Amino acid sequence: MNVRTQSLRKLVSVAATATVLATSIATFAAPAATYAATNCVLEQGSTTVYPSLVQAQPGFSGAVTNPQPAWPTGQKLGCDTTLVANGSGTGKSALIAFYTASGAAIDMAASSSPLASGAEQNDHMAFQVGGDAMVIVVNSTNPVDQISMAEVTAIYNNQLQDWSGLADANGKSGTILARTRIIGSGTRDDMNRLFHMDRGTGVGNTCSTGFTPSNCEPALVARLGLPRLTTSQDEADAVCNSADSIAYTSLANLAAFGPGTAGCTGAGAIAGSHMKALTLQGCTYTGYPGTAPSCSGSFIAPSVTSAAASGSYPAKRQLFLTLPKVSIAAAKWGTGNGTGWTDQLGLTKAEDIVNYMESTQGQTAMAAVGFIPISVPSKQPIPDADVDLNGGIGLTDIGQITGRWNRLDTIPGSVRADVDNSGGVGLTDIGKITGQWGATGFVAP
Repeated sequence: MNVRTQSLRKLVSVAATATVLATSIATFAAPAATYAATNCVLEQGSTTVYPSLVQAQPGFSGAVTNPQPAWPTGQKLGCDTTLVANGSGTGKSALIAFYTASGAAIDMAASSSPLASGAEQNDHMAFQVGGDAMVIVVNSTNPVDQISMAEVTAIYNNQLQDWSGLADANGKSGTILARTRIIGSGTRDDMNRLFHMDRGTGVGNTCSTGFTPSNCEPALVARLGLPRLTTSQDEADAVCNSADSIAYTSLANLAAFGPGTAGCTGAGAIAGSHMKALTLQGCTYTGYPGTAPSCSGSFIAPSVTSAAASGSYPAKRQLFLTLPKVSIAAAKWGTGNGTGWTDQLGLTKAEDIVNYMESTQGQTAMAAVGFIPISVPSKQPIPDADVDLNGGIGLTDIGQITGRWNRLDTIPGSVRADVDNSGGVGLTDIGKITGQWGATGFVAP
C-alpha cells in the first residue's frame, strides 16, 4: 500500500478508528511541559566536528518544550549527551561494531570525511551538517606564504623534503617537518582524497602500486620519526612549537589559533607566534602518479567564503553526522508495533541531534567555531511524523502509535511514536500523523 497516496476518505476512516481506540483505552494525560535532563546520547568520532557539537550542546541538551517549535527552530532533546573526540574512523568503526557485532554502546558518529565504500556505506547514512577547508598551516615565523597542491602532495609523499625546494620558499630552508594524522582519521582520509597522499598498503612502509618504496606517506613518517597527530590541538601544537613544521587542519582550528587570536601560548610554543594558513593553488591529478599534477591559477586563502560551495578554494571538505541505516537498526533491535528499534532512546535522540544541527541554531553553532554553514533544509531531515522512516507518512506510522498507546516516558520523545514530544503516546500523536497524511517522509541521504 502506498501511504503517500491515501484518499481523504481513508484518512477520515483512520481518524475515526483512532477515536474509538482512544475511548476504549484509558485516556492519555499530557505531563508538564518541562522535564529533568538525563544523559541519553553517546557520540564518538571526528575531532574536527567536535567543537561544533560542543558549541551547540547547551542548546540541544535543555528540557523539551511543548508545543514543539516550528522548523527550522531546533528542538531541545530533554536529555544530555556524551561527546567523545577520538577520530572519524574510530567513531564510525565503533558504530558499526555496536550495530553489527558486540561492540560497546554508541548512538552516533561524527565524521570529517564521506562514508567509505564497503561496510560504512552499507551500514550507515551520513548527514552533512557543515562545510570546511583543508587548511595547510605553518608557524607565523615561517616566511613561506603560499604553496601548490602538487607541492603539498610531494611533501606528504616524501618526495619534497627541504623548504628550499618550494617554488616560493622566500628564503626558507631546512628539513620540512611534515606532521600527519593518525590512521583512521577522517582528516587524513580527506588528505588522501584531495591531495592524492599515498597512504601505502597498510603493511609496514610499503607504498601503493605506482609509487616507489620511499615515495609515500608511511616512508615520510618513518624518515622523520615523529608521532602521528591525534587531535586538532596536536596540529596547533605542532606548528606552534616549530618554524619547520607543516600540518593540515580545519577552519575551526585556524579560527582558534590563527591571526587575531591569542595564538601560540602552550608549553614550548614560539613566543608571539600563531598558526598561519598558506594560500593554496589548485592542481589536477589526471594520470597521477604516472603523470605529474598540473597546477595553474591564483593562490587562494582558506576562508568561510572561499571554501563555500560557490568559492574558489581548491581543497573543500564536508562535515557529517552518521547514524545506522534503518535496516541495520531494525536488524539489531527487532521490528513490530509495540516493540522494536523505534523504542531505542539513544538512537531516537541522536536523530533529533541531526535535526538540531541542520536547524538555524545548529548552523549558527557551526559558524560560531569557524565552519561553513549549509543551507537549512526546508523541512526536518528526519521528519517526526514519519515514525518508521519508510519514506511516507500514513497508516504504518499510525500503527507505530497504536502499538504503544498510553505509554509514558520520563524523557519526552524517547520513542519516535511520541511524535509531539509530550512524554506520552496517544491522540495528539495521531493528530500529528493525520495532519501530514500522504506527505513524503524520510529520504535516506
